[in-house]
Amino acid sequence: MPETHRVICAACQIDLTSPDDPRPADICSCPQCGVSDSFANVLDEAKAYATELAARQLADHMKRIASRNKGVTYTPGTIATRDYRFILRAL
Repeated sequence: MPETHRVICAACQIDLTSPDDPRPADICSCPQCGVSDSFANVLDEAKAYATELAARQLADHMKRIASRNKGVTYTPGTIATRDYRFILRAL
């Protein structure tokens, strides 16, 4: 079953404004700072944020597991970091 998460402005930490049932070309924006983009681009950026966050959490988890097992070593890979305008709330 899919989960639903709110996309928020990364700088202001508030919900974006958008049309009801937005289409890919519809504009979503932060009512406070005015940062905006198309619905499709907002979703792409929020997905990239979620992917990066999941990769970091997995790397941290693997590091903790390896630190508790003397026979196991873990060398984390590189996780690309970027600045996000749009993120997911409570992830």
